[in-house]
Amino acid sequence: MTTLNISLPDEVRSLADEQVASGRFASVSDYVASLIREDGERAERQRVEGQLLRRLNAGPARAVTDADFDAVRGRLEAEIARRRKP
Repeated sequence: MTTLNISLPDEVRSLADEQVASGRFASVSDYVASLIREDGERAERQRVEGQLLRRLNAGPARAVTDADFDAVRGRLEAEIARRRKP
């Protein structure tokens, strides 16, 4: 694990302390790590959505079956799992 020292405005530190006090996080470090992880996941969702939109706009529409959705879901889940491995 790497140590990172950051400066926070008092109001932001108070918000982080409130999250810890609520019991949702064990420490401010856990809270910040969670925020960074969520931001990475959000960026990945946006990337995937962008790819999907480009493909949707790339040609004429066709019927999509449950098998098509299952295949896409399987590829996405495999990719997400691969990226989460340390």
